[in-house]
Amino acid sequence: MRVHTALHQGHIWGICPIQDFINTDHQHMTPTVAQQRMILTQRDSINTCEISYMTIQNKTKRKKANNEVTITKQHNQKMISATTSATALTKKKLTSRRRRGGGGGKERKKKKKKKKKKKKKKKKKKKKKKKKKKKKGKIIQNKQTNKQNYSFFFRIIAFVPFFELSATDLGRSLYSRSVKVFSPIFFED
Repeated sequence: MRVHTALHQGHIWGICPIQDFINTDHQHMTPTVAQQRMILTQRDSINTCEISYMTIQNKTKRKKANNEVTITKQHNQKMISATTSATALTKKKLTSRRRRGGGGGKERKKKKKKKKKKKKKKKKKKKKKKKKKKKKGKIIQNKQTNKQNYSFFFRIIAFVPFFELSATDLGRSLYSRSVKVFSPIFFED
């Protein structure tokens, strides 16, 4: 299946899960947060292209990072590869997945806590306050592995009239399960 995306004034909007990206070697691997890559096959040739990533933390707050992209030739196809910066995809729930490097810090001495005498107090009935639930970002559920994939927007700015995206290069689930695209797209089996 191939997906033909028509560029409208050089803008494409879409949502893609992080784990659906694959490397330029066409191997299905799960890259780290700092090594996210997107591969697009392209018919027409351009010099540079700009891709901006925005993580979805809240509906109002979105972090941005712009990356300039250069075109490399692989297997007689002109590919566009982009690596996102680790700060662009930094999120409270994604920090545990990242590997943190660097040397060990100084050991801190633990202070001994003084034991306090407990005083008996009369118990008073308190009214329970209802806690407001915080609105989280959009979470895409992966049915195969039952893992939560956090999605992010990507925008392609390029003055090219036509893009050709193949499902074999970008992964099947990019189109079938989780993509919402805000530009005209035509599917062909």
